[in-house]
Amino acid sequence: MSEYMHSAINWQIPTFLIVTGASRGLGLTIAIEFCKKLCEGSRALLLARDKTKLIMTQEMISKCSTVKCEIVAIDLALPDSPSYEHLLTKHVQQTGSSYRQALLIHNAGTLGDISKTVMNSTSASEIKAYFDLNLHSVMFLTSAFLKVFELTERKLIINISSLAALQPFKGWNLYCTGKAAREMYFKVLAEEEKNSVIVLNYAPGPLLTDMLPQILQQALPEIRQQFHEAQSQNQLLTCDYTVQRLIGVLERARFKSGDHVDVFDMNY
Repeated sequence: MSEYMHSAINWQIPTFLIVTGASRGLGLTIAIEFCKKLCEGSRALLLARDKTKLIMTQEMISKCSTVKCEIVAIDLALPDSPSYEHLLTKHVQQTGSSYRQALLIHNAGTLGDISKTVMNSTSASEIKAYFDLNLHSVMFLTSAFLKVFELTERKLIINISSLAALQPFKGWNLYCTGKAAREMYFKVLAEEEKNSVIVLNYAPGPLLTDMLPQILQQALPEIRQQFHEAQSQNQLLTCDYTVQRLIGVLERARFKSGDHVDVFDMNY
């Protein structure tokens, strides 16, 4: 695989798409917009905790896409690599199809407690629970994906990253650490699998999602003020906008596998 690609994604070949956190916000929009682009014969597997909202996502996709969509209500805070491998194998085998492209989008994630400074982040159980969901499950699901789709012609993994992977935010010690760890993990993967897997760390920007109220209510005063100002000045992005930017980044493929690409960076 060359350093730069003609295109990071091929919408015209049968694809198996996996999206985590697909029941709301950014994950919901990713699932819908990617399914609109995928060709007939493709299939989507959507993962999230809320089955009711997953069903709603599934229904929305059925109205705008021919992609067959399966949903699984799963708690990603309980990571287990063998279970993930069994889950993927089961759904791939059920389709009886041969997919030429496999796409995994790691979107699920939480902010954690953003009201505490490093000095006051002392709960071992809270820290463990945070990293089980936001890091460990990502690692185990990625490992399972690579094994199940080892022989698939094209493999693409997208990690929904953040400016917080690169820049510290006061009170966000869990979130920043988790995002930075995820990003380096995927950079390592890009080095290890440079001939077989395309990896993208995509930072979608400050979004109008369910996370915003948590930031406005719980963040430390300085950070809270920054987001209040961004909201009042209409600087927050819609999920539709950032997903279309992501699709454009993939189609233009000006990035190297493993790169961090920010929604505001028009070089991509």
